[in-house]
Amino acid sequence: MSGTVSAETARRRDAATDIVAAIVPAEKSRDVLGWRNAAKQAQSNLLSRATSSGDTSDARWAMQQARQFETACTALLTL
Repeated sequence: MSGTVSAETARRRDAATDIVAAIVPAEKSRDVLGWRNAAKQAQSNLLSRATSSGDTSDARWAMQQARQFETACTALLTL
């Protein structure tokens, strides 16, 4: 959240990227890049909202959503 990526987070991101690259046809690579950018932006928005919202209920919700999305993505790595 502070702008630095932990080694574990980087490892998970790289693993997910490798899996997607292995299964997505080359002609879809632009689509995948668009999806990745949209997902990164959405996660960034949630984390920003979680840390800057003056409403503690809203901040809690945003952090919960960010964690759920991260958990969903990480779960794909264990299939």
